[in-house]
Amino acid sequence: MVKIFDNNFAYSTYDKDYKLLTITWKDKSFTYDQYKAVFIEALDYHLKTGVDIDNFLSDIRNQKVVPPHFRKWFQEVAIKRAISQGLKHAGVVMSGNVFKKYYINHIFNTTKTFGLPLKAFSSVDKAKEWFMGFEK
Repeated sequence: MVKIFDNNFAYSTYDKDYKLLTITWKDKSFTYDQYKAVFIEALDYHLKTGVDIDNFLSDIRNQKVVPPHFRKWFQEVAIKRAISQGLKHAGVVMSGNVFKKYYINHIFNTTKTFGLPLKAFSSVDKAKEWFMGFEK
């Protein structure tokens, strides 16, 4: 596993065995620019290294509430860019928080529009099992 970045509010890794890029959010607040930078840095990793990133996982169990305009940028910019760079499947590890469910429901609607499979999980291990099912 390769560490891509680690800052005050999130860290990211790449696992070549799963062709998986993961962002794990920490229990810290972040600005709009910091939110965007997390995804841009993760997306740029593919361009810098040329590795295959078929799968993406966001662990939002500790993520603070994401304002609507942050989410809108993610839906309109980050998802489109990830798909254009070859992303095939996405997952999210989350808790039952009502704000996170609202956030993820909007993301589900967007990924559905683009034909990108997205699934919610209770653990990283369960998500990895799901991703491995696509490699067969």
